[in-house]
Amino acid sequence: FYVMCLLVIFLYVFAIAITQMAMDTSMGSLYFDTVHASMRTLMVSGVFFDNVAGVSDDIKAESYICLALWFGFILLGNFTVMNMLIGVLCEVVSDVSKIEKEDMQVELITCKLKLILDELDQNSDQLISKDEFRAILGNPAAAIALHDVGVDPVGIVDYADFIFDDLLGNKG
Repeated sequence: FYVMCLLVIFLYVFAIAITQMAMDTSMGSLYFDTVHASMRTLMVSGVFFDNVAGVSDDIKAESYICLALWFGFILLGNFTVMNMLIGVLCEVVSDVSKIEKEDMQVELITCKLKLILDELDQNSDQLISKDEFRAILGNPAAAIALHDVGVDPVGIVDYADFIFDDLLGNKG
């Protein structure tokens, strides 16, 4: 947002300067007749490079000072846009990195818990009973793994009855 505001300020300041300097010239009446027209020319030709060579040739034929301002704007305007694009790219890379780290952490915790569950599964049915659940919470490695993913191992014991109630209200 701030970079866009900076670009608008550059547009406005350079538009005023070039409009004043190009007054009563043919390129002034063609490209820089008003501040609005100057801002449009600076944006379209100076930032987006639409017919930049033609505008540059017309300015060069009239005034080298306006040409210096023109190229100064092109330099500042495009560095501003480039800075904005780099900022967007850095933000995307940062978000992707954060998501990948979370995915890797979830995968690691899943593997740890799977190994712990396989050790504590007393009847080898790949299901957790209430007793096996309490045994898991008594295991320090499991408590650390749960804590690493943001689960409070002490607090989850209070919900064991709720977790193992089936739909009919029977305790499991």
